[in-house]
Amino acid sequence: MVLFHDSKGALRLWPLFLFCSACLLLGGCQRSPTETALEIYINRLAIALSTSVQRSSLTQAPAPPPDIALTTSSNLAGAVTLDPMSLRHCALKTTLIKRGSPLGKNAQASQRLLLQLEFLHLAPACIATQRQQGAASTADQLHKAWLHAQRTLPKHIFQATLAGPAFRAFWNTHPRPGEYPAVDVTRARAALHRLTDMVDRWLQGDYRHDNLALELALGEIAGARAGHTLQWLAARHDWLRAANLSLHQSVAGRLPCRPVINTTRAVLLEDAAAYFRQGVLPRSRRRAQQLATLIDAVAALEALLKSTQTGAYQRWRQQIHTLRQTVDHSLIEHLDSLTLACV
Repeated sequence: MVLFHDSKGALRLWPLFLFCSACLLLGGCQRSPTETALEIYINRLAIALSTSVQRSSLTQAPAPPPDIALTTSSNLAGAVTLDPMSLRHCALKTTLIKRGSPLGKNAQASQRLLLQLEFLHLAPACIATQRQQGAASTADQLHKAWLHAQRTLPKHIFQATLAGPAFRAFWNTHPRPGEYPAVDVTRARAALHRLTDMVDRWLQGDYRHDNLALELALGEIAGARAGHTLQWLAARHDWLRAANLSLHQSVAGRLPCRPVINTTRAVLLEDAAAYFRQGVLPRSRRRAQQLATLIDAVAALEALLKSTQTGAYQRWRQQIHTLRQTVDHSLIEHLDSLTLACV
């Protein structure tokens, strides 16, 4: 971090600082404008205060709880114990064959959910066909399996969505390159709304589904990188807290922004404050609002699946809520510190 001990030194090196700021802007191609603006501001503040601004702690966004294993059977609620070939004139036969295959047994949660929905959608017609053919025992077995699959459907949905790999990527604070392509907020929010509409229909008993639509929605949600944004906001909170400490020390040393004699340090501090209000604050608020939009959309899905959430999941979500309140409040605190220093 830049460190100056006197105002004359700061004045002499002011052109150098402008050059460095331009380099930061030109070299920020791999970082967002918000990240670059914050770095420039911290450097300007350090020069104005003739000190260094250093973070004393690193706030970390909480990681989601470990994968939650389903307590229900993975064998489509016992339906695959039937011989699929005995289900004459039933489209359900193909579903049971797929579920019993090696690929079906090792399928990811989203694929298991799709097979569960397929079973729920096709089983009633097959049950009716079995009764018409006089296979009452088979029909009874299928009906029992259908009721069990219906009861456990919310858990399968939770496992495939909120507890699945797509949402883990969504909350990942350090996305791995190439894991999921980055998706803008508008597309991710639309995908969340589509997924929530699907889940609502399924829970209401409409088991029609589009395999590709589900996988596309999950992929776009994964690319939203909400966890990365939350981690950046946490890092911003740490920087602003360190900046507040430097400002408080300056106020204690009676460094005003507008003294009777217009000193170089006062001009630099006034300039840094203006840059924060015009360059950092709007971008930071916009980024926080984008995160809030995504999390509100997730909350709508969580409300539908509230009964399936474990205590660990609910505690983690409360930690996310608390952190968001903290990082939002850090902007207000820093504005207050700047106002106090610039009176």
